[in-house]
Amino acid sequence: MMSPSITDDRNAQLTTQLENLEKRLKAMEKRHRIVRWSLQHCAAILESLQTKKSHCLLATIYRLVLARSFYCGLVRKYVDGQTIAVRLSRKIKRTSDKQSKQQNNTYNGRNKSPQFPPRLEYVDVLQQDHPVWSQVSNSLGDSLLRAKQHAVMLHYMCLRAAEERDLIQADLQNGLLHCRQELGLFEEALASLG
Repeated sequence: MMSPSITDDRNAQLTTQLENLEKRLKAMEKRHRIVRWSLQHCAAILESLQTKKSHCLLATIYRLVLARSFYCGLVRKYVDGQTIAVRLSRKIKRTSDKQSKQQNNTYNGRNKSPQFPPRLEYVDVLQQDHPVWSQVSNSLGDSLLRAKQHAVMLHYMCLRAAEERDLIQADLQNGLLHCRQELGLFEEALASLG
């Protein structure tokens, strides 16, 4: 155990060093015109950053929810196309299972902002009419996102229409070939009768 005089000497030495460092720091701040932030200012900045981070996480989750909804809508439109349905189901599974759950867990672990709910359940996240999305969607440029989705949907509708046209043309050619064969058989039968 140390004696009290050694401890007092050490404390005095540390206090002197702290005062010297404080003087040097003030001189540097004055020389470079740096103003120290108050604790309230630091707390306000920290709260602002937490709110912004929560908002960004919610915006990411909302984009994934919109993408999932968009893909689900496409599945309903293209129930006949097996390859399209399989491809869309993979996209739905990827957006809903992997990314949305991961982002939701990240949000639940990090959210400290008083503006947003402290936790979001995954079932609530998938609902587009959940109240938290009204706070997020106003600042996302939602109309641009929907316009882009609509353009993509129209593009895929055009591709699907071209695919359907090709299938119908192939069916018509097969039907025409079959009719020509039947006509040839009918003409042979007439020629043999007569």
